[in-house]
Amino acid sequence: MSIETTICPRCESSCVAHLPESIGFNQWICNRCSHQWDFASPEERACVPKHLTGELRVELPKARKLRMRCYTVEEVKRILVNAKQPDQLFFWLAAETGARVGELIALRASDVDVKNLCIEISKAIWGGEEDEPKTEAGNRVICISSRLGAALMEFLAGRTEGICFRPQRVLRGTLAMCLCER
Repeated sequence: MSIETTICPRCESSCVAHLPESIGFNQWICNRCSHQWDFASPEERACVPKHLTGELRVELPKARKLRMRCYTVEEVKRILVNAKQPDQLFFWLAAETGARVGELIALRASDVDVKNLCIEISKAIWGGEEDEPKTEAGNRVICISSRLGAALMEFLAGRTEGICFRPQRVLRGTLAMCLCER
């Protein structure tokens, strides 16, 4: 097949009039369209839908940042005064350390260091399964107050093994259910 060429009236270069056998149809179309686009007038370009030219700019709506509602000091005091042990200790630990419920439920006696007044968070319980934190930052050591340390020492009563809080006991009370729904 012979290749016929014509002269482009705009750019005065030679253009392929028939599909050559040496290149594929898609490549030829792309080359031809690209060539024509380069020399198209602004009026001609305006007729082409923006999504075909790559000029379409979509502005996505900005995500709203949700403000987490934190308990006030007065609310925390009321919760601690009205809770009974071991719920009271659980809520105190949550308020003072900022640890998540799943992290506190997974807390073992060996993770509590009452001598150095700190707890080590290295696991969490989610969906009934114990798992490691999703990120490295999830593994952390948190300092606690001497009063909380003394309360934990009394609560553990010398235990160095086993979990600190039983999940069904912690979440059974009506106060705990109220707080979890909030």
